[in-house]
Amino acid sequence: MGWEKQLVSPEQVIHMMRPGMRVFVGTGVAEPRTLVKHLLASHCNKLVDLELIQLASFAEGDRRRPCGFDPQPSFPDPPIDGNR
Repeated sequence: MGWEKQLVSPEQVIHMMRPGMRVFVGTGVAEPRTLVKHLLASHCNKLVDLELIQLASFAEGDRRRPCGFDPQPSFPDPPIDGNR
C-alpha cells in the first residue's frame, strides 16, 4: 500500500497547474491517458499559457539502422557464467 498513497485525481493535478508551467506528459505506454482526456475536456481558466511536452517517434521498428546508427551498447554485459 505504498504507491497508492501517491495517487492523485486528474482534478487535483489540474488544480496544481499554473499559467506558464511546462508540463511533461509521458509517452507511449507511459502516457497518462486519463489526465490527457481531462486536460482536453477542462474549461479551467488556469490552463492557459501551458507548454505541454510529449516525445514522439515516427520511426518504424524494423528499419535497418539509417545513418549508420547502431543501437548496440559500447560495452556489452559479460556472460552470466563469467566465461568469455
